[in-house]
Amino acid sequence: MRLRLIYDGFRRAVWNMALDEALLSSCVERGEAALRIYGFSPSAVTLGRFRPLSDVDLDYASRIGVEVVRRPTGGGTVFHDEAGEVTYSLVAPEDWVGPPLEAYRRICGGIVAAAEALGVEAVYKAPNDVLARGGKFSGSAQLRRGGCVLQHGTFMYATRLGLARRLLRKWGRVTTLEAAAGRRIGFYAAAAALVEGITGSLGAEAFRDGFRLEEIEAAGRIVERYFRDGFSIVPGKPV
Repeated sequence: MRLRLIYDGFRRAVWNMALDEALLSSCVERGEAALRIYGFSPSAVTLGRFRPLSDVDLDYASRIGVEVVRRPTGGGTVFHDEAGEVTYSLVAPEDWVGPPLEAYRRICGGIVAAAEALGVEAVYKAPNDVLARGGKFSGSAQLRRGGCVLQHGTFMYATRLGLARRLLRKWGRVTTLEAAAGRRIGFYAAAAALVEGITGSLGAEAFRDGFRLEEIEAAGRIVERYFRDGFSIVPGKPV
């Protein structure tokens, strides 16, 4: 299957979530698959759709300019470090990626391959985590709508774990790719490995693309809904 490949740079949290939803709607309408690679700026915390606000120290987040937004997907509460994480989102027809557990296995298999291309031995832990040396460096979440799936997740190459622990009140055993590799990796090397790993795992033919005008317009409407419905919890400020 052909896969739109969108390198999207760094955006605010509400726009990142809105654009992922807009791509999902585009998949529902056209049956197209897309892989988006992006980052958060400023750094942000995203909560799974059903996670409590008590997961986050909201006062501290506001003081240091970290945005907090609720994702359209389930899953846990995640710190997205603008200085240490690549984020991915994949939208595709369900009949291409399979039911939830199969989709997690296939896409996370690409994340394992990406880590190994960077010199890090990694393992997939069902349903939606990838570990190195026993620590989690990637987690993912899904949303299914209209015969299509959105899966997005993290690829932590140099996340500031001390800052994450200060922001999040629940924190398991985590690591970063740079810690596991014992060397610097950087955003662009991590992003390139992630694209190769996911496209290879899915057997996809990727081609460079950008957003369509109607996708940008749809994301703009979704951003308004995020603020209206309280999905943007701490707007934050640039730092």
